Amino acid sequence: MSDIHGMYDSYKRMLSKVGFSEDDTLYILGDTIDRGTEGLKILLDMSARSNVYHLVGNHEYVACAILPWLMQEITEQNTDENVLMDRLSIIEAWMKDGGNPTIEEFSKLSQEQREYVVDYINDMTVYEEVNVAGKNYLLTHAGLDNFQIGRALDDYALGDFIYTSPKLSDHFFDDKLLIVGHTPTPYYYAMLNGTHQGEPKIFRTDSFIDIDCGCAYGGKLACLCLDTMEEFYV
Repeated sequence: MSDIHGMYDSYKRMLSKVGFSEDDTLYILGDTIDRGTEGLKILLDMSARSNVYHLVGNHEYVACAILPWLMQEITEQNTDENVLMDRLSIIEAWMKDGGNPTIEEFSKLSQEQREYVVDYINDMTVYEEVNVAGKNYLLTHAGLDNFQIGRALDDYALGDFIYTSPKLSDHFFDDKLLIVGHTPTPYYYAMLNGTHQGEPKIFRTDSFIDIDCGCAYGGKLACLCLDTMEEFYV
């Protein structure tokens, strides 16, 4: 799954729909928080499950910088006017990008829960390589920018994984398939069809699969089963 964006009911309905159990492994490709009102509630649920692996998205990346500020006591050092102005500017930009619900939800948590959430976000990985049914997959939030054949994954910058989506013409690996979120799939379908709005369903090419179907924008939450390549929607 990817880009759940605070839609807790959709998340829980999807777990029920796919019959998620302890025998399964679930990868979340980032952006569970922001836009919707219950992103942290979802993170707390995921963190309690040993078989759920959450990759960092651009929204978690911003949050892991800002949320610790909201837990700090006011001191002479952090009330410096320049520091405050810089932080307020970053927080304002995050709020405009959907962060306000996360800030409000964070303020209602206990101090222990706040620290736990920050630690959970900081422990998120940037990418995962998995082999399922004899096929290799690279899972990231947005894509793999500045791609070069033969370049080691650890040599890429964080931003290469969380900000830039694949182009329709991009070709990545011959021996593995890239699976991403970040860009709502109606964008790709609209490009192909020459329309203003495309379908909220999983988008596939020979080189990558996008599973962000825009659930926070009136689309759907998607889940792709790598064992069977079956698609699920709520």
